[in-house]
Amino acid sequence: MSIRAEDAKEIADKLWEDPGLIDRYLAERTLPEDRRSILLSWKKRRQDEYFVERHLAKGSIFIDPHDSSVYQVCGIRSDWEEMLDWCPLPVLVHAVLIPFRDVIITDGLVFSEPMLFGPGVRSMLKETYMEAKSAGVVIRTLE
Repeated sequence: MSIRAEDAKEIADKLWEDPGLIDRYLAERTLPEDRRSILLSWKKRRQDEYFVERHLAKGSIFIDPHDSSVYQVCGIRSDWEEMLDWCPLPVLVHAVLIPFRDVIITDGLVFSEPMLFGPGVRSMLKETYMEAKSAGVVIRTLE
């Protein structure tokens, strides 16, 4: 049975709108502690739009256009370079960043905006990343 991406997104949006659903689910289930802590950590999720600026060996760089926070985000099954190989960087995506153990992943329901960015935007995003890297403030976990 396959689920349409739009339907999965609608279900996921309900979860992210009401993180109390996680508490209610955990109250009804007996899970190993490591799985409970993973689910509880999802309440720290960040839902927004991000620029994917570059791909690195340990994840791709997502930049929040609202506050210039820089995140290193890992793919779940495939790396972001493979998933976005059809699209020149930077690309604007709508995503939910969630903690998973010691890395950041997404909920897998990422949608991109079909637009190209000029050299000014590319330069600004590169500078944002380089400054965050130099200052040691690239966010690699949401814990």
